[in-house]
Amino acid sequence: MTTIVLSPHTDDAVFSIGDHLCTLDEKTVVSPMAGIPTDPAGKTKHETLRAEHAEAMSIIGADIVNGPFLDDVYPAADRGIFNAWLITQLDQADTMYVPLGIHHPDHLTVSNAAVAWLIGNRRPTVRFYAELPYRLRYPGLARERLEFIAPLLGEFKPVEDEARYRRSKEAAVRAYASQTDEALIAELMVPEQIWEVW
Repeated sequence: MTTIVLSPHTDDAVFSIGDHLCTLDEKTVVSPMAGIPTDPAGKTKHETLRAEHAEAMSIIGADIVNGPFLDDVYPAADRGIFNAWLITQLDQADTMYVPLGIHHPDHLTVSNAAVAWLIGNRRPTVRFYAELPYRLRYPGLARERLEFIAPLLGEFKPVEDEARYRRSKEAAVRAYASQTDEALIAELMVPEQIWEVW
């Protein structure tokens, strides 16, 4: 079984479901918006992010696919090129984890592309997760996304949050030192929300 975890940016999957990821034997975290820009400040920032991501993935025990696309600070990639790249990743998956697409435009881009593909390409196991900290900051948007996606794909059943690896999750979260502070870490160390599509 091939498990693909879509993480719009390098840190989103760990922030949102890092504990759950530790329960999976084999997984690959695919981060489409992990491209490195050419401007000096952006290049330094995103090279740092990739190094932090590698450290976090070593804690979680996941393989890495860093996509070539830039985050929303930069002009968006051609949608056709983006979707084609994402499909090549999804087409390999037996099990996949997809963000709901809460608030952030990059999250919406990834989630919507995955949902559109899944409508005609069901996998044996499809799970959606609510992104942190956006789930806490925009609870109304989180509900709206769930209510929008569920009728397109089927019944959404909650997956129990086992809370078995909170220390590992926190260690992985802290690996993203350029992105976190104690206030954010406190927001991220809350119950995780995942639904399986039936």
